[in-house]
Amino acid sequence: MGKHKVTGTKPENKEMAEEVRMEFITSKVYKKILTPELFREIERVNIKDGVFEEIPLFSRYKDIDFLKKYIPPEKVLEYLLHVSLFLLYDVSLYFEYIAKVSSSIFIGITLVNPEEEMDDVGFCIPNILISTKKTYKFLQHGTRFNVDKNDVLNKQWGMVGMSNMYKCYKTTTITGGEKIERIYIIPRKRLHQR
Repeated sequence: MGKHKVTGTKPENKEMAEEVRMEFITSKVYKKILTPELFREIERVNIKDGVFEEIPLFSRYKDIDFLKKYIPPEKVLEYLLHVSLFLLYDVSLYFEYIAKVSSSIFIGITLVNPEEEMDDVGFCIPNILISTKKTYKFLQHGTRFNVDKNDVLNKQWGMVGMSNMYKCYKTTTITGGEKIERIYIIPRKRLHQR
C-alpha cells in the first residue's frame, strides 16, 4: 500500500477543532447532566391528579461549570434549553411506550424565578415538569407568556427556534409569604407520532 501524507491535523483547522470540541461537550453532558440518577428520578415519578413533580436538570451550579469552558456565559441558558427539550422528547417516549400512561400525562419545562436566577448566576435551571392534564387544566385559561417581550429570555428562546412547537405561560404564586414566578414551556402537540 502507498503512503499517505496526513494533513489538516493542526489546530488551525477550525472546523475540525469545533467538531472535536462538540463531541467532548456532549460526552460531558451525559456524564454531568443526563445521568442515570436523573433518569431514575424520572422513572420514580408517581403520576396522579393533584400532584406534580419538577425535576431539575441538575442540582448544583458546579455541575455545569464545564460548560463555561466552551460556551460564553450568555449562551449557557440557550444550551440548557436545548438539552431540556431533547430530554423532554425522551420522557414523552418513556411514559408512552414503557410506563404506558401517555393519555393522562402532562409534561413540559419550567423555569422558577428565572429573572432572579439570571441576575444571580447568569442562567437558570430548567426543570422537567411531570403531572396530569387534569392537574394543569388551569393553564388553558391562564395568561400566555410572550417570550419576545421578556428581556431575560427573549434571546435564548429565539435562538432555540422552537416557539412554533411550544406554548409559554407565566404564573405568579405566593408560598410561605414568598412570591414565586414560573414560566411553563409546554409542547403544542404530541412530541412524537405513533
